[in-house]
Amino acid sequence: MFGHQSASPGPKSGLLHEAIAALFDGAMIPLKISFGATAEFPRPTDGEMAQTMRLLENADQIARQHAAGEPPDFDPLAALWAARVLQFACVRLVDKIEVDIDLPDDLAQAEPDGTSATQHWSVDLVFRSWWDLVKRSTAENEDDPLNTTLLNIASRWPLAAVGTPAKPSSDRLAVVFGHPSLRQIYIDRVIQRVDREKAADSLVAEAIRGFDGR
Repeated sequence: MFGHQSASPGPKSGLLHEAIAALFDGAMIPLKISFGATAEFPRPTDGEMAQTMRLLENADQIARQHAAGEPPDFDPLAALWAARVLQFACVRLVDKIEVDIDLPDDLAQAEPDGTSATQHWSVDLVFRSWWDLVKRSTAENEDDPLNTTLLNIASRWPLAAVGTPAKPSSDRLAVVFGHPSLRQIYIDRVIQRVDREKAADSLVAEAIRGFDGR
């Protein structure tokens, strides 16, 4: 069962790559991974980072085989940042002993500035499941402060915002729409997730009308 129970203490090594492997294997938020309760969110070891990077590189190769057109290049630092943020969010969702729901300073400072298509593509390798995390968090408790953190992050990464109440940053959305492949991914996702609010955006609505030949 998922829920607000504290996760039982478990080994701290390998957690990052185990969580990302679970995400890619099942395309689901890896809440069943035993994170272990911690007073501070631990920084992964060099070995964990290397294993996680191999998983991300493989995910990039698979994703670009199915992408519309030619996707942007892979940005390893952006993808690794997203992996660590996803792990942090899962820990906070499962372990309600910890009340600090803001990103740790090192993660907040390392966040990509979102000005390049490569960053959006690479972050989305992990964040394409962000909407599921938001749904799980809001379903458990609509007033949970963690929801605000999750939605704020989604607003900075438009592809992750689809299917959530988050309003994408106009500057970031312009970067996504400035790349043909990312633009198509965004539009397809709006349709697949039946996100009526984002479908009403003039850029998206115009693109959808173009598909329909209207």
